[in-house]
Amino acid sequence: MRRFSLIVFLTFGFTTFLVGQKLKSSLVPKELRDVFNQSFPKAKDISWKKKGDLYEVEFEEGLWNNDRTAWFNQQGEQLGLKEDIPKRKLPEKILNAISKNYKYFWILDVEKLSYKGTLTYEVDMKSFTKQWKVVFTPQGEEVSKVSD
Repeated sequence: MRRFSLIVFLTFGFTTFLVGQKLKSSLVPKELRDVFNQSFPKAKDISWKKKGDLYEVEFEEGLWNNDRTAWFNQQGEQLGLKEDIPKRKLPEKILNAISKNYKYFWILDVEKLSYKGTLTYEVDMKSFTKQWKVVFTPQGEEVSKVSD
């Protein structure tokens, strides 16, 4: 039940929960900025927010400027990472589950989310009549499904 609660929090509430006050980079503790810069040396278009004791940083990285969001505590420990990934990088078990259970859907967007060691994949899919946001475990198990 604890794992399920964490996954639901990641899926539906984490980003909304962390919509906080935008911060200038100079207001983020130097130690935290240093950890971020070491972890993501090629990051650009960096935007910091703070909600409670957590820091959220949105940035782009990579050849295709992939959107990423990372969450840190005040001690500089990275708690989570959300990143856009191409459909071809989905685990085979998820692709099999999609082709079995969502036969007439096509994939619009894929995000890989990790938070404190829990990994999930959020897949936006659409058919001619419906659109779903479905969260899967790496083993292809469906955790949640929300009409989009």
